Amino acid sequence: MSKKKFIIIIVLVFIILTIILINKPFGQIIMFSNNTVIDSNQSSVGKEKSDSNNETSQTKHGMIINDSLSNTTFQKEMIIPESYMKISIENDSSQNVTFTVNKDHSSGQQVMSGIVKPTSGYQKFYITAMLESGTYIITVSSGSAEMKGQLKVHIDTDINKLQADS
Repeated sequence: MSKKKFIIIIVLVFIILTIILINKPFGQIIMFSNNTVIDSNQSSVGKEKSDSNNETSQTKHGMIINDSLSNTTFQKEMIIPESYMKISIENDSSQNVTFTVNKDHSSGQQVMSGIVKPTSGYQKFYITAMLESGTYIITVSSGSAEMKGQLKVHIDTDINKLQADS
């Protein structure tokens, strides 16, 4: 194959790939510090994708965190669209755990805090004022005792839907 034909083929492939990428609809992408990606592209709504760390991506509304609690402190960064938030914590440890949700960083403006007593089942907390889109940090701590339990965080633009979902 001549050099000229090879260059023509490369240029054609580049043009075809460019056309495909231009016509592909891009949704709002939300990325977490743990490499979880949420793609609100309508073609992916309702589909779950897993990466090699078994972390699950969701649509932009719904569950954004579903993690086990262990050690004495848990912290996770969330980048979210404008929405309401529901925090569900199951505390299977022997002591109370506390949680905070802060804007931008762990010492930023606190938007919610609470204490979760040891109990069976999930205790639910709602942020009923619409949160601005941006970065939020959730921190769960037990002081010096080992935590056991589960943390789930849901977001939605409809507070009634969050409160209706169990």
